[in-house]
Amino acid sequence: MLERGLDWYTYRLTDLLTEASPPASLRESVAAAGTTEFLLVAAGTLEKEIIAAESMRTADPPRVEVWTVSDAAHMRALGTAPAEWERRVVGFLDDQLQPQASRP
Repeated sequence: MLERGLDWYTYRLTDLLTEASPPASLRESVAAAGTTEFLLVAAGTLEKEIIAAESMRTADPPRVEVWTVSDAAHMRALGTAPAEWERRVVGFLDDQLQPQASRP
């Protein structure tokens, strides 16, 4: 909660001092991404990461999959669960990079 408050003040101060507009939240960006599908990998050892991923998923549940790697730290999913990472991440990319017409 403290981070959100600091972010709010940071964005408002930036808005006052520069021509830059505050960026959209990740959840807003997911919602605005049309038909793009997402695979979010969350570190199971970091509750904030799981909460953030689930918040983004609620923007459009059919388009957002969350994989929580139970024993992984931030950015450690591949090292923690390499076979599952390959199945999920490579499989997701294979599906998404196929031409639209050949998708199931």
